[in-house]
Amino acid sequence: MKKLVLSLLGLVWAGGAVAADTYTLDAAHSTVGFSVRHLGVSNVKGTFPSVSGTLKLDEENIAKSSVDITIEATAIDTNNAKRDDHLRNEDFFDVAKFPVITFKSKGVSKSGPGYLLVGNLTMKGVTKTVSIPFTLSGPKEHPMMPVYVVGGEGSLVINRRDFNITYGMDALVSDAVSIDLQVEFTRSKSK
Repeated sequence: MKKLVLSLLGLVWAGGAVAADTYTLDAAHSTVGFSVRHLGVSNVKGTFPSVSGTLKLDEENIAKSSVDITIEATAIDTNNAKRDDHLRNEDFFDVAKFPVITFKSKGVSKSGPGYLLVGNLTMKGVTKTVSIPFTLSGPKEHPMMPVYVVGGEGSLVINRRDFNITYGMDALVSDAVSIDLQVEFTRSKSK
């Protein structure tokens, strides 16, 4: 009887593990962008073009889903080489010491027409819990490749000073930084 119970528990546990499909971030079809107010008169925008990660998607129970993202801070791009070099130095991201920014989810829940993703954002050696409202599209079959595709769109505002990015006063570079996420994940049709 004990063996039967343990076998059944093993099947239930394995079934739960199988329910979540693992997707890989498609960097060519994803954008991690940001916008920050400059001198209170305009918004300077940029991207982090080098990003990777995984999504474990449980379509039956979204609360069991998770995401893990790594962003290469060294690849920051604001379309201005001099500014990008300044953003990479100690005044801002200090990429020599902190070359990556990471996000690891702690939970996801339904929220209005979309979802709310809560997780730990680590930047410049500081980890803070953030909430990201987002929408999810898919999964669907790719019409030209043997993969399933899922898309996510979300945004949030952080205070850069919370992450030890303290260069300049708020009147020069806003403390509030808007982050815009447009991400696409794929997984092979064969499991």
